[in-house]
Amino acid sequence: MATYKKYMFDLDFGPPSQSRAAAAAAAAAEAEHDHEPEPEAPPPPTFTEEDLQVVREAAWEEGRNTGLAEAAASAEAQLAEAMTRLAEAMGSLHGAQEQAADEAQRVAARVAMAVLRKILPAACEEHAFEEVVRTVQDCFANVLDEPRIIVRTEADLVDPVRERLESVAVMHGFEGRVVVQADQRLARGDCRVEWTDGGAERDQARLIADIEEAVARSLALPEAREE
Repeated sequence: MATYKKYMFDLDFGPPSQSRAAAAAAAAAEAEHDHEPEPEAPPPPTFTEEDLQVVREAAWEEGRNTGLAEAAASAEAQLAEAMTRLAEAMGSLHGAQEQAADEAQRVAARVAMAVLRKILPAACEEHAFEEVVRTVQDCFANVLDEPRIIVRTEADLVDPVRERLESVAVMHGFEGRVVVQADQRLARGDCRVEWTDGGAERDQARLIADIEEAVARSLALPEAREE
């Protein structure tokens, strides 16, 4: 059997209230808004052939500049490396040249000393008389107030040396006696000069030894020289 809902008289048949009017207006506005057409999407951008050419040229120029910059940087790096290697090579060459020059100097000094050892004795023997006279002559400036000087030399040179020194003494203003005596212990060309408080000597062997020592000292390494 059917069931019927009891009529409750809840419908308002009077004039619409303000709230109902406002709600109706809002609903009408919303319905109108829903029926408005949506805005059309903007058309996609278009480019002319000229625009594309400009873009291509700009991209090519940028790539070219980048390539040039990279090439320049690479060239600078290679040049710097080459200069470094050249400087190292020059330093090595300079060191080698200094070493070669030093060795050449040492060889030359040794050769000179060998020649000196051979030539000096022969020269002293050949010019023995002149060497003795010169040695005594160099002493006159220091013995002008002496009453006498004694010259010792090889026996063969006693007479010629005495004769020469007599005239040399007068030339230098020496008024004392010049005594020349033989000394068999002296080598040819060597002599000793003696006076009251001093003396002088010419010793060929000592002369060569002094020269050898000076040469050896000059050719020694810096560490050896300091010692």
